[in-house]
Amino acid sequence: MVNVEASTQLELLGGPFAPPSDTRPKRKKKFDFPPLGICSKSSFSNFLEGRSNQAAIKIAKRITQKPGEEFPLVFFVGGAGVGKTHLLHAIYQELLGRKGLYLSTAKAFLDYFQIKCKNHGFAKFLTDFVDNVDVLLLDDIEDAFISQDFQNDFCHIYNHFNFLNKQIILAGHFSPRDLKGVFPKFHSRLNGGLVQEIGTMDSALAMRFITKKASAENISIDQAGKKLLLKNAQLDGRSLRSALLKLKAKEITKEPDQEVSFPHEVVESVGRQFEIGSKNIYSNSRKKQFIMARHISMFLMSKGLGISFFKIGKMFKRDHTSVLYAVAKVEQNLKQGDSELAGALERVRKQILPYV
Repeated sequence: MVNVEASTQLELLGGPFAPPSDTRPKRKKKFDFPPLGICSKSSFSNFLEGRSNQAAIKIAKRITQKPGEEFPLVFFVGGAGVGKTHLLHAIYQELLGRKGLYLSTAKAFLDYFQIKCKNHGFAKFLTDFVDNVDVLLLDDIEDAFISQDFQNDFCHIYNHFNFLNKQIILAGHFSPRDLKGVFPKFHSRLNGGLVQEIGTMDSALAMRFITKKASAENISIDQAGKKLLLKNAQLDGRSLRSALLKLKAKEITKEPDQEVSFPHEVVESVGRQFEIGSKNIYSNSRKKQFIMARHISMFLMSKGLGISFFKIGKMFKRDHTSVLYAVAKVEQNLKQGDSELAGALERVRKQILPYV
């Protein structure tokens, strides 16, 4: 039975589908969601806290106490390796057994959503999903922007969750104010929630991270080595972990030191491969050779070192959307079988990223 008052409220919010009435019979739950790859190590207890993430951790813990009540939609925003995915997994594990949960990347959820809607229709999917899920957690939310139809339908999911005091938690690289090409209603839902930024580690937190990870991985590194790592590496979990694993690999293989893959050295190595100077890669020149070298540099920084589009943009004095385009262009050309690009990329990768 549809609650007429509820339906009217939802239509005012822009959604033609009425939310389930609180008085209707309880549906038998059918959990046919795809299996989840939950990382048991990603809990609150082993999340290193510092000034850069302290507020986000407090909000995450608060959500587990009162899901859907105080902050119906929370959007964790930050660069690569700052702990967004760790937080989502920690929230999931804290609520496991108490609430109906769905944790996924936005891309995997989009695939699941499209299959279900194709087989059963959106209205059926929406009803079943709302019945089964109390807390929706989506990572890499920017991957959902490729489909405006999904953005529109997500607004209906949001409306139902909001009406029934259910919780939505998102994570992504870009704040709503920086998003481009987003459906207006979708943008307003994101902007209307709590946007909680997670900053880059400071040196104190990074040092604690290195010490903890080195101990956990049984990697031998002295204090001087830790300081050298802090001086040269990007201060985020992914880059620091990658640098530590390279040290471990060198211990195992007993190979001599190879070039260290830090951002400025990526550009220098790409320049040597193309026999051009670094200044040409950083320039605005539209010569094909310079553009390819520039795109490869951005691609390796993003995919190999996990550096955010914003940081790469600052290095090249460009907007982050230009970096996003460059990385996407390399990926597209590789998929289309560009052998020249693939060969150049592989030669550079072997030279500067031997263990990534």
